[in-house]
Amino acid sequence: AVRILHRPPAVRPCRPSAAAHAAMAAASAAGAMARGLRGATFAAARQGVWQRCVCAAPAQARCLSSLTVDGLRAPVYEKVPIIQEDPSVVLAEMPSLVLGGAPPVRSTSSKVAGISLDQPIVVEESSSPSAGTSAASSWGMTMPETRFGELSNGVRIAAVDRKGMCASVGLFVHTGSRYEKAESACIPHALELMAFRSSAHLSHLRTLKTLEQLGAAASCRVGREDILYQFDALREYVPVVLPLMLANVLCPSILEEEIQAARDTAVEMRQGLEENTEGLLCELLHVAAYKGNTLGHSLYAEEEDVSKFTIENLNEYIRRACRPERLIVVGVNVGFEDLCKWTARSFAEFDGLTQAQKQLPAIEPPEQAVYTGGDFRLERPNPLCHLMLGWEVEGGWNGTMLAAVTVLQMFLGGGG
Repeated sequence: AVRILHRPPAVRPCRPSAAAHAAMAAASAAGAMARGLRGATFAAARQGVWQRCVCAAPAQARCLSSLTVDGLRAPVYEKVPIIQEDPSVVLAEMPSLVLGGAPPVRSTSSKVAGISLDQPIVVEESSSPSAGTSAASSWGMTMPETRFGELSNGVRIAAVDRKGMCASVGLFVHTGSRYEKAESACIPHALELMAFRSSAHLSHLRTLKTLEQLGAAASCRVGREDILYQFDALREYVPVVLPLMLANVLCPSILEEEIQAARDTAVEMRQGLEENTEGLLCELLHVAAYKGNTLGHSLYAEEEDVSKFTIENLNEYIRRACRPERLIVVGVNVGFEDLCKWTARSFAEFDGLTQAQKQLPAIEPPEQAVYTGGDFRLERPNPLCHLMLGWEVEGGWNGTMLAAVTVLQMFLGGGG
């Protein structure tokens, strides 16, 4: 259900058709930059669809007929230059941090200083209508706008500021096991296990201590078609944490001891997957559906694959697959101008590296996924039988039956 605030008079929201649901799903998938930022970015991506779905009654037929996947408007990217700046200028705009020692003495000059918790606080309200309107706007009662930008090296940026205190920023890398050969399909998983470790900025320990002091939460998730780095922090700390996130693909140190730790973790994760019946079934379903090609490549490294976790293989993969044109930075509760500025500054420091990546051979078009079907049976000493069935759906998330299948899934007891 979607609640529309401040509905204009004499305007009725039309019920979304299957095409509207498909359009929203397509917007979410195109904004899939953000599977880890699912809640906020999906709402931002579908915002344009629902705005188009609100129309006057006589024009409802025309409105619904235009709500198709092909009818979605492509985002308009604002050009953002990468400029070499004096380091003192950049440092002057960094937020003041106290990562050690005594905290600074804060001023106590406040209107509520000295008022106990059992006493009411009187707030003066203005009777001016314009003041009420501006107050409503300042509290986020207006629909936030999603803006898009593109750096001169090809990195794309999307941001929506909902005026929240906590910002969520993600780095979407358009790569994964689906684009690799069978022998190298384990490398994206290795990249996930090496996330937020040593870089040209900080060592692994200092990176962890910095995130801890800032109260930031960092994570990385690998998929068959994408890798998503994400952090959540107070919005004023975005200039500090953003370079640490981008360092995963710009300047990772890739030390031998960290690779060995990733090998050990990969073996433990595989053992844990064997105990997670539902997760194992989903993995084996892909292997059976697309046997021997693209989506059928294993998402997680097998125990015999950990020998491929080497400094050379990881560096080669980052140079080849993590090019600027395959990167998307997504921010929620962060200003568009601020996100563009600090992203450009992060890439300006390593502009020579990104220019060298452009000299590499062009990336070959991805191999077409071929649905093979079949079955996969695994014997385990378990008194229960776990079974999963799957079918190929023409068009996938962009297919015409998406809305019907989603409703059927709800009736069968599944999620939305």
